[in-house]
Amino acid sequence: MRPERGVSAAEILVRLQERVPPVPGGVDRVVLGQAKRLHRTAAVTWMAGLTEARAAADVGATLLICHEPVFWDHLDSEVRRAEDAAARAKERALSDLDLTVLRVHDAWDAMPAIGIPWAWARFLFPKAPLTPSNDGLHLGIEIETAPVEDLARKIVRRISDLGQTSLQLVAPEGLPVSRVGVGTGCIGDIDSFRDLGCEAAILADDGALYWKELQKAADTGFGILRVNHAVAEEPGMSTLTEWIATGFPALEVRYLGIGCRYRNIEIP
Repeated sequence: MRPERGVSAAEILVRLQERVPPVPGGVDRVVLGQAKRLHRTAAVTWMAGLTEARAAADVGATLLICHEPVFWDHLDSEVRRAEDAAARAKERALSDLDLTVLRVHDAWDAMPAIGIPWAWARFLFPKAPLTPSNDGLHLGIEIETAPVEDLARKIVRRISDLGQTSLQLVAPEGLPVSRVGVGTGCIGDIDSFRDLGCEAAILADDGALYWKELQKAADTGFGILRVNHAVAEEPGMSTLTEWIATGFPALEVRYLGIGCRYRNIEIP
């Protein structure tokens, strides 16, 4: 039987920041609702869209924990929200669902071993040796040497479980890869991966820009395998769900998976 008291968003945030100190200008906070309100059921999801919010309410959650911005602005600025009619409408909809919204971004990106980058790497390569960069966010993974196209096919087979059945590849044809970098979100500095001895890296579409990372890769003979941002961070949201459920037994925690955020429309 679960304790009667419940758990607040503030308690979860404090516990996280005991493990990973907050960064200046960070975004981990209660975006909507009361930080000290007690909850018996929480839902964890990558993006707090209205679809996910309604799903959370349907399972009885009053606390919605997300990783990405709620109001389409990285800082979730209250000033910008007040100036945006669509943001105000979404705020009303979330309030009508009786949801407190907690954003957990910075701490879970940096959480050693189980945070966003580590969980993604382990999802793709469960047993391969991992080497972190000095910032602890970029990871290099030793693999059996293979042409980059073969590596890309292997990754597609793995991410198909998350709803993505293709990826974008920028690389010299037949590029041999013996060490591959893994990045998520905006974690995708090519030079950091090169410092780890990587010949290619798996990056997220929101963070790997065509005019920047992809063109630099093309100009310098580096390989980039580009996947959907949500797909790359889905494994980390699963580990966040497990971490909260284990650390706060008074709280029932439900996981709301998202998977790939777009559909491919192809010529038959």
